[in-house]
Amino acid sequence: MDTFNVRFDTLPEWATFSERRLASPPGLSLVGPEAGQINLVIAGSAVSALVTLSDVHPPLADVWLWSLAVAWGLGPAAVRLDGRSEAVYLLAHPVAQDVLSLELLRLPAHHASSDPLSAQRVGWLEPRTNFLRRWGRMWCNLLTGPFFDRRQWGIDPEPMRGMPWNELGDAPALEEAPTWSRAQRIAWFYFLVAYHLRSRNHFPEGPAYWRQRELSLIRFSLLAAQAGWRQLRADAPPEKALQLIDEAEQVVRRVQANIDGSEEPNQLERELGRAYFEAIRATLHEIADIVAACLPLLPIGPGSFFADKQARRAVILRADGREWLLYWDDRLIRKEGAFHLDRLPAWRWPVATGPCFDRNALDPIDARLLRFLELNASPIDVVCPVCGYPCMDDDWMEAEYCEFCGFALYKYVGNGHLPGIRQYRKNFLRWGDVLPPGFPRRKLGRWRKVMLTKAYRQLAREAMIEWDAWLKHPDPDHKPEEVWRRWNRLQGLA
Repeated sequence: MDTFNVRFDTLPEWATFSERRLASPPGLSLVGPEAGQINLVIAGSAVSALVTLSDVHPPLADVWLWSLAVAWGLGPAAVRLDGRSEAVYLLAHPVAQDVLSLELLRLPAHHASSDPLSAQRVGWLEPRTNFLRRWGRMWCNLLTGPFFDRRQWGIDPEPMRGMPWNELGDAPALEEAPTWSRAQRIAWFYFLVAYHLRSRNHFPEGPAYWRQRELSLIRFSLLAAQAGWRQLRADAPPEKALQLIDEAEQVVRRVQANIDGSEEPNQLERELGRAYFEAIRATLHEIADIVAACLPLLPIGPGSFFADKQARRAVILRADGREWLLYWDDRLIRKEGAFHLDRLPAWRWPVATGPCFDRNALDPIDARLLRFLELNASPIDVVCPVCGYPCMDDDWMEAEYCEFCGFALYKYVGNGHLPGIRQYRKNFLRWGDVLPPGFPRRKLGRWRKVMLTKAYRQLAREAMIEWDAWLKHPDPDHKPEEVWRRWNRLQGLA
């Protein structure tokens, strides 16, 4: 069963139609919204085509999905743009390095495969990045405009309007990983989509409207995960959460219809809150179960290469389900999620090549850092990239400074690739802190000034010696005491 109106192959019937090939890319523009429709205008010196996107909610989701697939090199990919009086498809497939062949096919409602003359087929070549940038900019300008709101539009909240359309052209051009089949790449794409759909820059009025939009978004995430399942497995995916989403949306509609106050508003709001959170929680668990059942069917393991949105490459050193230990091409070693970096969504794409990892070639700090990560020494899986000692805070929000070298961990968490790490290491090895002695202390907070005192530095050195000894005989139940506890005891505060 096709969940979306997106196909990851050429349409077989297209081969029978003669194509009008344009000498240059045509102009693309959007007109509307008006009367529940958006008009896509494709205009060139030799062609003019108008495509009406009606019943916008499902088509816009399909267009976003297709746009992402094209950006990440999953061509050929075709999306159906309209489903009323005619079928209109937009197809993109790569023909050369970073060049796309784009085709528009219009099939009238009475079309039969034996009557190719009744169809219209127009095609052109365009650099991939150029097309994605103007395509994304076109949609971004429309969907962020003042006319695309609930009062003017008169439809259910559209989750795809808040997606980063203007970032489509920033996706790097990457080669295919030869060990991945096309079905596996498509499945991985769907799983990435399922984990990366997030609300962006919208604060609609009323809790019912906001929750209705969030339910639409989480439904799309679940459908994407189910689509990935179908690429890899013959049995049906779990679908229990869809019923809870339906039930929560019914409560939303009751709240919206309760204008006359026939139902007690506070009680109805409490019912909406319970139904909403139950549906969200169940859906997130179901997505996780789907991905967990499918990951073993993908060629992921030590030695697999992946690239991120900035085209940086990493090799997997260890994979435990969705938890990966990665070695990046800038020599950074991190423990990260398959779909997240410190709880923030991260886009990773399988590629053919990546950095060469040699444990014996690691410098002492990186070797120490790797061992701490392998031993799960940090409660939040954060080991300082400067000094190589673990962060012992229990919560991500508490990870402010490394207690050993003073590195600002809050900049590292959620980012992972920061300039200046190597210089910070040189400072640490020379002075015991990332800041040189002449750094203006007036710019520092109270605790950071404490960390630069001789008494604190002595405590930090003692703790590092204990951690080095712990590495030789690791004991998860007995770890060295935190430096801040030692300081408090020294100051008579503990």
